[in-house]
Amino acid sequence: MKCLFNAFLSKSKMAKKMRSLIERIVFILRKISIRKRLLLAFTSISIFPIIIVGIYSIYSYEKSLQSKLSLYSEQVLTEISKNINNVLFRYESLTEEIIIDEDIQDGLKNYDKMSDLDKFEYLDKLSTQKLNRRIYGFNNLKNIHIRLLDGRVLYDLGYEIYRDSETARILKGTDESKSNLYFTYTRSVSGSDCIVISRWINLKEDPDQKLGHLMIVVDEKVFANQIYKNVNMGKGSKIFICDSNGVVVSSVSAEIQKGSTYNKNGFFDRLMENYKKNNFTYIDYDGKNKNLIAIAEISPAKWYLVAQIPFSYINSESVEVRNGVVLVSIIVATISVVLCMLIYLSVNIPMKRIVEAAMEISFGKLDTSIDDSNNDEVGFLAKGIRIMVEKLKGLLENVKKEQTAKREAELKMLQAQINPHFLFNTLNSLKWTAMLSKNNTLCEGLEALSGLLKDTIINKNEMVTIENEINNLNNYATIQRIRYGNAFSLVYDIEENLKNVPILKFILQPIVENSIIHGISDDEQSEIEIKIDIYRMNDKLLIDIKDNGKGFDIHSIEHRGKNKKLSGIGLSNVDERIKINYGNEYGIKVQSKPGKGTNVRITLPFIERRESKCIRS
Repeated sequence: MKCLFNAFLSKSKMAKKMRSLIERIVFILRKISIRKRLLLAFTSISIFPIIIVGIYSIYSYEKSLQSKLSLYSEQVLTEISKNINNVLFRYESLTEEIIIDEDIQDGLKNYDKMSDLDKFEYLDKLSTQKLNRRIYGFNNLKNIHIRLLDGRVLYDLGYEIYRDSETARILKGTDESKSNLYFTYTRSVSGSDCIVISRWINLKEDPDQKLGHLMIVVDEKVFANQIYKNVNMGKGSKIFICDSNGVVVSSVSAEIQKGSTYNKNGFFDRLMENYKKNNFTYIDYDGKNKNLIAIAEISPAKWYLVAQIPFSYINSESVEVRNGVVLVSIIVATISVVLCMLIYLSVNIPMKRIVEAAMEISFGKLDTSIDDSNNDEVGFLAKGIRIMVEKLKGLLENVKKEQTAKREAELKMLQAQINPHFLFNTLNSLKWTAMLSKNNTLCEGLEALSGLLKDTIINKNEMVTIENEINNLNNYATIQRIRYGNAFSLVYDIEENLKNVPILKFILQPIVENSIIHGISDDEQSEIEIKIDIYRMNDKLLIDIKDNGKGFDIHSIEHRGKNKKLSGIGLSNVDERIKINYGNEYGIKVQSKPGKGTNVRITLPFIERRESKCIRS
């Protein structure tokens, strides 16, 4: 009984420790957001096991594929090497028949004793009866070359020429061959790649006595095409033949240069090292790329047939299996976490919608809707945001109405504004002109002033045609000439089809007034020219007002605050009117330097007048 009680106490203590541990874990997890906790559970329970199983499956498949591909490569190269051995054996048999032929031996022994006629008949017999019959069926044969010991050519089937250094190398290799049979690669003077089978022609009765030399030349390209060009070891694979020194004898790959030693990054050294260990397939890494290498020996020539298969091809073969494993893993993961995802999405999706809607609202899109009528906390939050947006829209609408009313009031005020100093000076000038001159100046001045006041006070239209605006400007200039005389002149360059285009009223007069005030020198003796160019550029109407007056320093004027009202209504007021009516991309740009004159560009949208309505182009 006591033992049972002790066991119960022990279990109770263990349960308390477990409960305490669980509470600590729960306390730590409560510091993390629900979203992160759900994602952590999803990853831990579903993703990690599937990833581990998937990686193991793919790894096992790739190892199996590599093993099978190694075996397949070894078997294919073995079969190819057998075919090459058979071909070389046929050439060896052909050379054997030629070097023991009685007529060839007699010709080599007695060549110097023959007359020219005998030589001709001998060579004709050799060509038509002896060699042609034997070489029938060798469609890749390029040349049969028989020469005397002193180097004179007895017979030459082809037309290729070989360098003396190559011939000497072949003779040396034939001498060093214990079997009087030497296989090698050479290149003709014309650049043809060739495989050479070389033998000494010895006297039959005395094998130690040499009569001449035989060299059979095979077209390497035809040789490769017939035997192994069409063998497909995989995308990017290379097959080539090299001799015991690593010199490439035959290859169908342009990347492997025939006649040169293929020992890039120690490749051939590793090849021989593995071959001596009977590793006929092995994995090779040259520092950049990983390849599967397969080797097979070509016995008669002491050559090696080599296949180089890139691991990128091996890996590509496992893509389908990998995709299948991934697909199954995704399906299993989806099924296993569906309940967890439902809970997660029930919180995340509405919260995400609220966040996205809040971002849209922050960018000024107040028509963004938040459709969430649920009774949970997220629904309550969405309802609160909707109420706030409606109140905000009402406030903005009120502000918009106030701004519109303010703009209309400002425009009416601008239309009614006339500088009292200007009226005083003008009337004073007209008075003195009437008193002293008693000519038509008074009539012209009064007529101009009348027209200007009519368009300023009586005509309340905000828009006028360019032609009307020019008339107002001419009236203003007539009045100013009363004060300044001929100190300035106006020159116009207006495209003919623009005269009826509507623009804002009184936007040219302040610019011209600015040119007169800042352009005429202090002595008022020099005449300035004010040129006004009006033209269209795409969907914009450009007005350039240029003068050759004395100019002014824009920065100093801005520093003194005079840029707010340089003259009359003021350049800033004109710029403000343009921006209010057309937007911030339109307005006035002023350029001026002391002594360089002033350039002002007014940028407006091009507006067409159709049936008494203004239509933006």
